[in-house]
Amino acid sequence: AILFNPDTSAVLAINNTGLELWRALANPTSPEDLVTLLLASYEDAPAEQLTNDVQSYLQALLPGGFIGQVL
Repeated sequence: AILFNPDTSAVLAINNTGLELWRALANPTSPEDLVTLLLASYEDAPAEQLTNDVQSYLQALLPGGFIGQVL
C-alpha cells in the first residue's frame, strides 16, 4: 500500500503489516494496543521485537505528517 499526505506531499510505501497497523490507527490507540494487535496475528513473534517494530513504524509515519504525536 502507499500512503500519501496531500498536506505535505509525503509518500510512504507500507507492507501488509503496516497496512494493518494503519487501519488500526483510524481510531485513537496506543503503541501498546498496536503490539497487542500484532501479537494476535503473529503469536510466535517475541513481544519485544513487535514493540520495537511498532515504535519504528510510528517513527516512520511522523516526519511525513501521517500521524501526530500526543504527549
